[in-house]
Amino acid sequence: FTSATSLNNNFLEYHKCFDEIKEVYIQSYIDCDALIIDDLGTEPMLNNVTKEYMLMLISERIQQGKLTIITTNLKGNEFIERYGERLFSRLMDKSKSFSINMQGQDLRLN
Repeated sequence: FTSATSLNNNFLEYHKCFDEIKEVYIQSYIDCDALIIDDLGTEPMLNNVTKEYMLMLISERIQQGKLTIITTNLKGNEFIERYGERLFSRLMDKSKSFSINMQGQDLRLN
């Protein structure tokens, strides 16, 4: 389980690292049997980092048949604007995934 912000921070460390420990920043996200990413869309967008490594991570997990659960408040068009069509199509591939649209009051505001 990780927040999108924490995952993005690890992407940045991975991006900046140029030695043999580089893989430590991302490999556990690739290897775990189930990855839950909370609140995707709240992390800062970092050039050459956020979209690129998210696409790499999700593509690798799909290829390995790993379970990935993502929570977000972004609507489809907002998601495409933020992350691009390539990531959106991978996440919404009906042969490998499904989407649950939850509506209702924010329980934190009550």
